[in-house]
Amino acid sequence: SAATPAQAVATNTTFRFASNTKNFTATAVLLLQQMGLLQITNRIVDLMPGAAEPYLPAGTNWAIPNKDSITIVQLLRHSAGVYDVDNELVPGCSNDSYTSWMLAQDPAHQFTQEELAGQAARYQLSYFAPDQGYHYSNTGYSLLAEIVARVYSRHMGTAKTLSDFLYEQVGVEPAIRFPNQAADTGLPEPYSPGTQYYPSNVAVVTSN
Repeated sequence: SAATPAQAVATNTTFRFASNTKNFTATAVLLLQQMGLLQITNRIVDLMPGAAEPYLPAGTNWAIPNKDSITIVQLLRHSAGVYDVDNELVPGCSNDSYTSWMLAQDPAHQFTQEELAGQAARYQLSYFAPDQGYHYSNTGYSLLAEIVARVYSRHMGTAKTLSDFLYEQVGVEPAIRFPNQAADTGLPEPYSPGTQYYPSNVAVVTSN
C-alpha cells in the first residue's frame, strides 16, 4: 500500500525501473524479429538482415571474449557468459565494479555501451563459453541495447536508440520513456519512491 494517499499508484505514475528495463529490452529484440529486422539465432558478429554491417561493430572495444560465437538469444537468456562490469570487480577499478568506480569519480558520468563492453574486452573478462552456464549480466543486456539501436537506426535511416524504439514502437498509452542521459535524473510527478532493503533491516528510500 502507498505510504500516503498522494503516493497511491495511478495509470500515470512514474517508476524507477532499474533492471525491469530488461523485460522491455527483450520485448524490443523480439519485436524487431517479428518485423523481420533481426534473427535472435544469429551471432552478434553476423550481418544485419539486408545490410553489410554486423549487429555489433568491429573494433577493440567490442572484442569481448567469445564474440564470434555468441548469439542474440544467448544474450537474452544470460547464457552468453558476458562479464558484468556493472556488478563484478574489474581490474584497475580499486577492487570495485567499473560503473561504481567511475561514478565515485564522476557522479554525472555518461556511460556508453561501447565503454562498458570495452572493459570486458580490455581485460578479456568472461564467465564461461556461450551456452555453458547461466550468469546474470547487465553488460550482456547493454549489448542488446546496442543491437536494437543499430538495427532500428538502419531501418529508420537516422540515428536511433533503444529508448527511441521503446517510445516509438512499444509504448502507446501510457507512453514508455526511458531516459538515456546521465543528467536526466528527476522523476516527473506523480512518481513512486523506490525502497532498497539491506541486511539488519536497513531500508533506503530513493525519492526524486
